[in-house]
Amino acid sequence: MPGDPFTLVATLVVLVYSIVLHEVAHGRVAKAFGDPTAEEAGRLTLNPIPHLDPMLSLALPAVSLWASNGAIAFGSARPVPVNPLRLRPPSAGILVAAAGPATNVALGLGAGLLWGVFLRTGVFDPGDAGTRVLRQATAMNFFLVAFNLLPIPPLDGSRVLGGLFPRTLGRVLGALEPYGFLILVALMFSRAFDGVFAATAGPATTGWLRLVERTIVRAG
Repeated sequence: MPGDPFTLVATLVVLVYSIVLHEVAHGRVAKAFGDPTAEEAGRLTLNPIPHLDPMLSLALPAVSLWASNGAIAFGSARPVPVNPLRLRPPSAGILVAAAGPATNVALGLGAGLLWGVFLRTGVFDPGDAGTRVLRQATAMNFFLVAFNLLPIPPLDGSRVLGGLFPRTLGRVLGALEPYGFLILVALMFSRAFDGVFAATAGPATTGWLRLVERTIVRAG
């Protein structure tokens, strides 16, 4: 991550709102399928304060920055409450779980498009802080997709798998949930997320920005 103060602060703000929108998406989709629990808890707001969790939203990004020597920043918000018994049909829980990563896909694609448009129109030059922030926003959101789809409770990947295979995996994932944060910290210190980034978000970011560069920045 670039070290100048403006880029650092702007990147962290983008990270916070990326995870807030991720959680709001869960709540919105749950409400669409009959479960207003998140709305009743005041969690459908874009105000980040109700969404922040001391460990997931503050400690996790700080530790991820430290463990990766500033290369990767990621985190999570306090999960929105969802009551599976209120969902109609109950299988909609898979869509609720997938809504957060889908939102980060859209944000990553959108940040890359803005990067291309701003370079094309001359709003930003290639070395500007705004250009760097948009590149970081693309990479962070693609990494948030990969991170949240890991099958580790309470991440979304465990919810999706639990919905697809409730009998075979439900009890196993439920037993792992109290240790989920510790597992994530252990993976960070083992540098496992470097490999996750290199295999997923890194190529996705490079490929998407190259496509945008060819079709928008250098078009015509």
